[in-house]
Amino acid sequence: MRSLTINRPICAAIMLLSLCCMPTVASAAEHIVVPVVVNVVDSSDASQVEAAVARANEILDQAGISLVVVKTNQPFNVGDNDGDLTYAEGEEAQEAGRQELDNTCGAGKGLKLTIADDCWTEDPTTAGWAIHRNPTVVVEPDADPQKMGRTVAHEFCHALTLDYDKYAAEDANSIMYGYTDGGTEMTEDEIEEIRKQAKKRGWAFNLEPVFPDRPSTMPSGAERVLDVHGAVLDGCDDLVLSDGTGFIDPMFGFVDIIETSVFIPSPIEPTSTASVEIHLDGTFMPHQTLATVYEIEIDQNGDGISDGLLEAEVFNPSGIPEGFALYEDYATGNMTDVQLLIHENHAHDRGPAVLDNHSLEIIMPAEMLTGPTDIPGMPFLNAAISSYTTEIPEMGGMSLTDPPSDWFTIAVPEPGSTCCHPEITFSALPDPAMMRIQGCGLTGEFEVYIDGMPVGMSQASPAGYFAVAVPSAPSFGPGEHLVLVREIDDSAPTGAAYAVGAFTGLPPIPADITGDGMVDMQDLAELAANWLMGTGPM
Repeated sequence: MRSLTINRPICAAIMLLSLCCMPTVASAAEHIVVPVVVNVVDSSDASQVEAAVARANEILDQAGISLVVVKTNQPFNVGDNDGDLTYAEGEEAQEAGRQELDNTCGAGKGLKLTIADDCWTEDPTTAGWAIHRNPTVVVEPDADPQKMGRTVAHEFCHALTLDYDKYAAEDANSIMYGYTDGGTEMTEDEIEEIRKQAKKRGWAFNLEPVFPDRPSTMPSGAERVLDVHGAVLDGCDDLVLSDGTGFIDPMFGFVDIIETSVFIPSPIEPTSTASVEIHLDGTFMPHQTLATVYEIEIDQNGDGISDGLLEAEVFNPSGIPEGFALYEDYATGNMTDVQLLIHENHAHDRGPAVLDNHSLEIIMPAEMLTGPTDIPGMPFLNAAISSYTTEIPEMGGMSLTDPPSDWFTIAVPEPGSTCCHPEITFSALPDPAMMRIQGCGLTGEFEVYIDGMPVGMSQASPAGYFAVAVPSAPSFGPGEHLVLVREIDDSAPTGAAYAVGAFTGLPPIPADITGDGMVDMQDLAELAANWLMGTGPM
């Protein structure tokens, strides 16, 4: 796929606040942080990667999404290690990408950026390519980081489920314009779509405004959004015929499950829904009419015994895959229809999209999966997946099976677990031009970024606590500003740990004597007290 670019001055998205003589406080905003692993193929040019990711963040900021590079591998060996990728080598890099993301960011989390001097040797004009819903994208270096950054953002939009390129002249300003000289604009529908997938592959935070320019200790600026996520990788090419022999045939890749994930975005809500995704190693071929069944055994209490069965059946009677899904509750015997979506994933280039690995998505009430729980909004369950076909006539009536996976657990992550990062707090300093950013959970040296710009660095304590003085909120102007604190060393198996937060650089509010960001009766009381004492502002 040809990727895209535009040169635009650096501009952080700012939420302007209306200030008047009535109670005024900024509303919370949900920001999504997605960890990224960068693989640089052999001796490919990586000199502009950092600047390109920064540019991609400028573009994705309109969707409230930030990419955080937690690990860089150079050189990354794939294929013949010549720095150039054939399409087959690119697919090899994508398959390896799932496993590395699983090890580094946690199952089903993170995105992979692969840099190769020639990302697709069969089509030298291609600057980058991706497969719809696949977390690994491939991009070529570019001496212009603005241009390369747009390519990175475009390809990650494909990974985050935008399954098209635009080529009409009237779409030249779109981020999905299929050439490198396009724009960066996103529609509201596109923003809504990529945010849904970004939350699955990253972590969402409610960014509560704080006021570091006020003379007091400030509250936390970021609160983890409560969600439930779990995923498991399943081996490729591990199908078995009914006579017990192994079976490898790309024509039957749609039977081969390679990853399954469960995501519940709002578990504390009684009407919350769960999204169960099953990623397959192949497509449903138009000429194949076989029915394939995908099963997920659900253990709601962790005792290793199934409490229910989630089943999806897909068939291909007219060349277009269709199917249904249902959930069986073993305790009651009830069977309930649930929604099944069949995603025909695509590999994108400058021409028509090419069918690639399909995926299934089941949308259902979260309570069906989690069952009753003593702690509302704190579900726990195990799941195991498998698939099988019905009889295959040309194989003598034998069936084909992907054996069940081990149980994988879905639960609310505890603070401090992999990719669940500590919050940042802020406090004022005697020098009004400076403020302190502090927190815990890091090791060794770390850097501090505000709106993507480095503003300081220091060393965490042996216990993992960190604190650093940076320019105060008014230095960055009014509006909301995202803070990232990240370890410099990313050599650990899980990459560099990081923490996120936010502050609002509000200018002083007239008549806000107490400095709490509001004008209310407390300010009137303070004014009266100052008048009686003859001290302070009046």
